[in-house]
Amino acid sequence: MKLTNSSFRRIFASSLFVVAAAGVLFATSTAPRAHAEPAQPRVNEAGVWLIITHKVENYKLWKPVHDRSTATKRNYGWSKCAVFAIDGEKNHIMVMEQFASLERAKAYAESNELRDEMAASGVSSNPEVRFVKNLNGELAP
Repeated sequence: MKLTNSSFRRIFASSLFVVAAAGVLFATSTAPRAHAEPAQPRVNEAGVWLIITHKVENYKLWKPVHDRSTATKRNYGWSKCAVFAIDGEKNHIMVMEQFASLERAKAYAESNELRDEMAASGVSSNPEVRFVKNLNGELAP
């Protein structure tokens, strides 16, 4: 069987492709891999949650005032917030705010900024204030 130039080029190109593909497979199978950990919600292990429960005159009027305090809270090491209705009553709320440390959370809780916010937003009961830290360092899945 006589090979023409075009047949020889096709065979040669096919052989190069097979060798290159084998090299890629070998390289990817022997190279160390960076395995991504499954996405797990995590809390800041050094963080502390400030939990405040109180009643408000009107949630719809309270919420915008509360939301405007974000920039002020960031100055105290604040990172996030969640708001809950207690027993399904929208005007009886629990606010959970995460701060970088217990000291910074306490400083915010004792601040004039928080007192002013509560007065302006229509808080109608004495607030209950708690500071909690997640002992496990992570949220349950």
